[in-house]
Amino acid sequence: MPFKQAYLVHIARKTLKLSALN
Repeated sequence: MPFKQAYLVHIARKTLKLSALN
């Protein structure tokens, strides 16, 4: 599902942002 893929991408970007801050 495209929606599920978009959700996973959103989570991935959020995780990368948090990792970048740390």
